[in-house]
Amino acid sequence: MTIEVKISCDASGCFNERDLYDWPTDSDIEDMGWHLHPGVPEQQYCDECWPVVKKEIDEIRNSG
Repeated sequence: MTIEVKISCDASGCFNERDLYDWPTDSDIEDMGWHLHPGVPEQQYCDECWPVVKKEIDEIRNSG
């Protein structure tokens, strides 16, 4: 039996993913250069998508 653990970017249209060798903690994900959504830590984003996602999050927070 083979068990694969992958982390996939949750940004729309992004297919970046990384193989993991164990179930990651939040700090493991951040140490890989990926970012957790500050309001929904179950969502994670690759370093390529994060600047756009962060800008959208900041705009939503500042519009309220």
